[in-house]
Amino acid sequence: MSYIHVNGIVSETCDWVVRGHMRMLYALYISFHYILFHARCTTPSHLVPQLTGFLTRDSRIVKRKKPGKAKARKSFQRVKR
Repeated sequence: MSYIHVNGIVSETCDWVVRGHMRMLYALYISFHYILFHARCTTPSHLVPQLTGFLTRDSRIVKRKKPGKAKARKSFQRVKR
């Protein structure tokens, strides 16, 4: 457990455990990202270094389409007979 000091106010930080569908997790991620972005824009400049490192680029990349596939991983529909 660590603490963040902003304008004399001490707030606790905590770890989050989220259970549910991936869409729920992504929605929470987007909302926290939005909150951190606006917190970084509205805080005084001497407190911005405390918020650096929280906003990172999404490292996932789009896979290329493979030959013989409909998309990168999706196969064509097979005929039973």
